[in-house]
Amino acid sequence: MNQDYKVYFITSFTWSQIDPCSHSHKSYYQFPKILTWKDSIPQEHLLTWIRSLSRIIHDDTDGEITSIVTYGFYTLLLKNYGQEPETSIILPILQRWKRDAKSSSWNGRIHLQVWNREMLEPEKGFSKDLLTWPTLNALLIHEPSLDRLRGMISRQEYHLVAGELEVVKQIFSSNPPQPLSGYTRVAALALLFHALHIPEEEVKKEVEATASSILTQPGFYLFSHERSLLDKMFHDHSNNIPEKQVPIAL
Repeated sequence: MNQDYKVYFITSFTWSQIDPCSHSHKSYYQFPKILTWKDSIPQEHLLTWIRSLSRIIHDDTDGEITSIVTYGFYTLLLKNYGQEPETSIILPILQRWKRDAKSSSWNGRIHLQVWNREMLEPEKGFSKDLLTWPTLNALLIHEPSLDRLRGMISRQEYHLVAGELEVVKQIFSSNPPQPLSGYTRVAALALLFHALHIPEEEVKKEVEATASSILTQPGFYLFSHERSLLDKMFHDHSNNIPEKQVPIAL
């Protein structure tokens, strides 16, 4: 995973003005920093970014740009949760980008790369990268909101994990939803998946209760791909589906 992806796990960073009409490689990697962490953005500026980025996505050949841009706008949508006209502008463009991505040439691959699989084919579960603990662990080192839980699992301090699962509920709280990155939210679900496979019954029961609460109780907010990921994990585990996903050991 390159450094450009890792930046999305950092929840506080500085931003600098970049020309939204630029089609440079740097531009599309940097734009979510501006849109997400700037205090406010004029509607006309937001629309300019959308037009420019739509052209960039149209020329995407491997899905990497689509992933960066779409997850960035999911983060922006969270930041402007329930606000207008931002929600009415962002939500339809997200739906269009996802629809176009599903029919694009690069989406015919058997194994979509990490993040795209979770966004475009969530009903199939997590990608290999997020199923593999060393890979997920390395990604989450850059996410302070999940650092304690990650560290407990990494150090096999399993007796402490159940008491730390509240952080996952906080991430998906709708009062208002945490303005973390779209990547962080998916990674939090992957972390919950690995916690589910800890060899301690108390932890498993608490993970099941956490997943059930997020899926069924009021006070939580999930995007459609997040709900599908969590629902598959919970359903397959609860029903002991033979083909259920399990952590990958290196």
